[in-house]
Amino acid sequence: MKTRSTGNVCGPWATAVFLCFLASPSGMRAQKAATGTPLNAQQSRGEGLYLQHCALCHSAKVVKPHKSVGPNLSGVLTDATPEQEKAIRQFVLTGTERMPGFQYGLKPSELDDILAYLKVL
Repeated sequence: MKTRSTGNVCGPWATAVFLCFLASPSGMRAQKAATGTPLNAQQSRGEGLYLQHCALCHSAKVVKPHKSVGPNLSGVLTDATPEQEKAIRQFVLTGTERMPGFQYGLKPSELDDILAYLKVL
């Protein structure tokens, strides 16, 4: 059976990869920061939003031979300056040719939650 590529990064295999990611021990919601401390309420919300909107493209390689579409985001915001955080926020909102923009898909408070989670990822 032949399938046509629609040019969308989220094909049928993407759903399978995401489900494998969630089922793997490393993909389970950890509820702890990289430092081992429990996540606060904002970070927990951010983790859920990250899994919903970001993890499919920004997770470690789960199923061979497929590669991650985007880079691993662990540690990206750990020591970010306010200017770097502002640049990342703008990048997420506008996107690029490979990454969709989320200006219409995320509320400002949701983006705040994701960034709070990325600071401890």
